Amino acid sequence: MDGIVVSYLKNKKYGFVQGNDGESYFLHYSSLNNKSDEDLLIKNAKVSFEQKPTPKGLAAIKVEIYQSLTAMKMLPFFMIYTSQPKSGVVVKTAYTQTKYYKNPSEAKYQLKLLTGAVGGNAILDLQLDKKTFQDGNYKYTMHSYGGNIALVFEQVFVSNEDEQKKLIEEYADCISMFEKREHNILSEQKDILNAQLDPNNKGCLILIAIFIVLMVLLSVYN
Repeated sequence: MDGIVVSYLKNKKYGFVQGNDGESYFLHYSSLNNKSDEDLLIKNAKVSFEQKPTPKGLAAIKVEIYQSLTAMKMLPFFMIYTSQPKSGVVVKTAYTQTKYYKNPSEAKYQLKLLTGAVGGNAILDLQLDKKTFQDGNYKYTMHSYGGNIALVFEQVFVSNEDEQKKLIEEYADCISMFEKREHNILSEQKDILNAQLDPNNKGCLILIAIFIVLMVLLSVYN
């Protein structure tokens, strides 16, 4: 029988296939005829298999994967509190932390802006930090978000070689842009944070102004 892969968790070695008969079949790595084909077990991969009833339901055995063109494609933006996404491949990461804001939502939004400025599409290990500031006798709580700005891609099937070539070029361009931008932008962000935490540092406002201008310029030329 033919079918398509609905899902596959490589770290757990199992997933599910939808057969042409409309039924769902459990798929385990051990059922692959060619174990080296595991990397091709991605969503919508076309497969052939034999059916096997089990006490827990239907299973796919003697699985063969039809060879097709594939390429890496960037996932839509997301934020998670863990270091590894449920799907996709983490290609690049760079840690950063925002300055402190009264509103935690504003800090999270700033982290998202930083991610876009660097060229990332994900934030991993998202963490909220609270700190008490003091102005005379007045104490107040401020919030900062930190995390690993990341580039996360997934392997997808493509219909022709032109589409494959385009995605391969986009993949290389994204990595190149990330590598060129991360040091300058995140170093500047670190300086802003350090200036805020040092009440004797008079350069804080200047650093923030420079950073805002830089962010605006990046958004204009993207």
